[in-house]
Amino acid sequence: MGSADGARAGTAAGYAWRETPSDLEVRVPVPPGTKRSELNVALEDHHGRNVWRNEHETSGGAEVSTRPRLRVRPVFWPAPLLDGELVGRVKLAECSFEMDGDSLLVSLKKAAGEGWWDGVLREAVVGAAAAAAAAAAPALPTDAAALVQAMAAAAADAE
Repeated sequence: MGSADGARAGTAAGYAWRETPSDLEVRVPVPPGTKRSELNVALEDHHGRNVWRNEHETSGGAEVSTRPRLRVRPVFWPAPLLDGELVGRVKLAECSFEMDGDSLLVSLKKAAGEGWWDGVLREAVVGAAAAAAAAAAPALPTDAAALVQAMAAAAADAE
């Protein structure tokens, strides 16, 4: 997950990411030939306002959003390519996006003290942590009698 320059990177369903303790870049592949004008790209603050559409940084809004949400959807596509709550807080006025070939590159500036996120969307990071914990947990018996025996053995070992 790490790289020679100290950054961390990874992939998830439909996107790739790269982060440092202060920045996060998200690369979302879009259908070939997609133009910027054919994308709905939203960075929503904790009130659900799209800060890019509303030019939040010049309208006197909050500098940092506590529960930002990122959504990318081509106007001709039935579902978003990316949609979810970000892992942490971002500095709204310092986030941007641009087309880069057949990808959308989203650059996010993390709020002070955010550190490593190890992912982009809260749902994906929490899901990965739960899957890792489940994989590390000992297997439980699938039938009731075996489960009762295992519990009894554990209780006996504890005494």
